[in-house]
Amino acid sequence: MLSAIDRAIRVSETRYRRLFETAQDGILLLNAETAQIEDVNPFLIDMLGYSHAEFLGKKIWEIGAFKDTALSKDAFIELQTKRFIRYDDLPLVAKNGTRFSVEFVSNAYDCEGIQVIQCNIRDNTKRHIAEIALRATTRALKMLSESNVALLRAETEHILLAEFCRIAVETGGYRMAWVGLAEDGHDKMVKTLSFFGQDEGFLELFKITWAESELGNNPTARAIRSRQAQFVDNIAIDPIMTPWRDEALKRGYQSVIAVPFQLPNELMACLTLYSPKIDVWSSPERQLLQEIAADLAFGIAALQTATAKIQYQVSLRESLGVCPKIANPRPFYEANFLLFAVFFLNAR
Repeated sequence: MLSAIDRAIRVSETRYRRLFETAQDGILLLNAETAQIEDVNPFLIDMLGYSHAEFLGKKIWEIGAFKDTALSKDAFIELQTKRFIRYDDLPLVAKNGTRFSVEFVSNAYDCEGIQVIQCNIRDNTKRHIAEIALRATTRALKMLSESNVALLRAETEHILLAEFCRIAVETGGYRMAWVGLAEDGHDKMVKTLSFFGQDEGFLELFKITWAESELGNNPTARAIRSRQAQFVDNIAIDPIMTPWRDEALKRGYQSVIAVPFQLPNELMACLTLYSPKIDVWSSPERQLLQEIAADLAFGIAALQTATAKIQYQVSLRESLGVCPKIANPRPFYEANFLLFAVFFLNAR
């Protein structure tokens, strides 16, 4: 018959085991001397997709989910010395490619003369995504504000397009921004109208087409065909980016969004933004980028209208013999465009 002490020990062990197995956070137990994993709870197995056997006996940095993280041999030595480490936003990748942002807390302690390291891993992905989305939305709002200023100041279409691309990179934090025009020729090419940022020949290397083909499966082409924004959260793993992946990653492009807009005469164009981060394109950010693209479409239309008015005024004056030539049409242009822009912004 078990003694009262033995029963108490067994009850305590059972309680601990149940806590370990039912915890809604990941738990790893490591040998403090060898760094080998001695146990892992079901929650972490389900989260990362590795079996119990795939964890046991491995060092933590040998498991695929932890390979490219701060959990290196040096971190383990630091843990042995300080007996505690913490990471608030440690990126992990599950066996199936799913990405997580976790809070990782690890401490060393003595268990009946044996040094043990316990790692607690909490999934903070939703909070992390919400923070990223908030920062991205804030940047997009600043872009929208600066774009409206550019809209009023631009003297030509070329300047307007260049300013919108510059603002996207310098204010929005994107790696590269470009605007393309969908041509109606046989090849259905997308002509580059303007770009800014880390291009390094990327647009020249790949002649972008919006035709229904393998090379026309890029976000810009799909956005033009569908007339809806298209995005890729992670260029490194998304199969549609295969033809462009290596060159995109070389230039630091991690994600991309393409926002189409319509020009006069039913022509389609697209504002494409490459981000240096694996991104989650939130609904508020996408909506703001669509507003920016709509402003760009309006600006181009207004400039074309202003130019047409100037040309008409010049032609009319010449035909009436009032003025053979307007030496400086700038005042006419300013008056017409500013009136048109102010009317549009007030209407919105």
